[in-house]
Amino acid sequence: MPYDRYRDRGYDYDYDFRGYAGRYDDPMVLQGDAMQRGAFHGPTVRERRANDKDLEVQKWVRESDGEDYLYLHVKNIGVGGQGQCDLYRRSGKSNKLVVCKVMKDGFDLAYDRKGRRKPAEAIILKDILGPHPLICHLQASTSHRFWFEYCALGDLQDFCDAYIEHGTRIPESFVWHSYRQLAEAFAFIHEGYSTHTSQKPPHFQPVVHRDVKPSNIFIRENPRHTYPDLVLADFGVAITNSALKNENGYILGTTIYQPPEIPYHSRAGDIWSAGACLHVLTTGSPPIKALPKGKSSKDWYQAPEARVVADLRSSGYSHNLHAAVMWTLRRRRADRVLGKELVSRVAKAERDYLDKGGPKVALARWVGKK
Repeated sequence: MPYDRYRDRGYDYDYDFRGYAGRYDDPMVLQGDAMQRGAFHGPTVRERRANDKDLEVQKWVRESDGEDYLYLHVKNIGVGGQGQCDLYRRSGKSNKLVVCKVMKDGFDLAYDRKGRRKPAEAIILKDILGPHPLICHLQASTSHRFWFEYCALGDLQDFCDAYIEHGTRIPESFVWHSYRQLAEAFAFIHEGYSTHTSQKPPHFQPVVHRDVKPSNIFIRENPRHTYPDLVLADFGVAITNSALKNENGYILGTTIYQPPEIPYHSRAGDIWSAGACLHVLTTGSPPIKALPKGKSSKDWYQAPEARVVADLRSSGYSHNLHAAVMWTLRRRRADRVLGKELVSRVAKAERDYLDKGGPKVALARWVGKK
């Protein structure tokens, strides 16, 4: 597990990756001759783990284009605190891979604009935010499951771990690229601002993610550019800003990426967490001190004094990059730079870096390979 290295450094926290034995009881689940009987209720996750080699689970999915497509099960990706994710391949010429997330019982369901009950995460992605190039794309959803794009290069945590294992520093040009794309993603979910269109989504409301960390930032191949795209994902505990005032004061997300004002969440808190991801990209660790002797890990990682930001120059990065990342990691949330202003500042700083001869270094060939 990539998180073991944090435990080795004294970061001992619960990643909440426990088993889920919920049932695949959606009528879309079909298997073998049960397709004709129409009475199949899928196995539990644990049963499927024992029989995965012998099972060919199939699902008919109605996508956003209104067409039904047959998807074939490829493999289980993982089981988390919110449910299970599986990889499927669409039959036919496209052979497109998608991820199916099945929510465990007890997680929030809400009504969409047409009065259908769906996971709150699916409603935020489709009805409130809508599509954006740097937000994980929702393909389809039902009452307890939804389908979204598969990013073959993994996530930002995998990416950082690979560079650490190879003993190689991540190129500064990629850090600037990552910073700009994260700023654009958060400007979109926080303000509806996009560099790709001048219009806000028709039903837009500001959204606070509340669980920003490297493993929730996917990496998507982009053959038209030197670097892949960073894609903000996993809106499982996200909430609209208007509803936040009724739900603040709860510990959510992974505490080592949370701001000093934890447990109070806000758009400025998301920006701190984005800066914490950049801190991992450049230093290999989140901006938090190792667990002192005699301290409870739960109490320590929630303590404001545990947050400490390293000087990125000591890791070989420029003064300008360190200063720019500090726009997101200021201790007072009122001092952090947000939204459109952050996008503008980071884009200008990235251009300055390249215009002054900063090298645009290609990523290592082993990126995304396991």
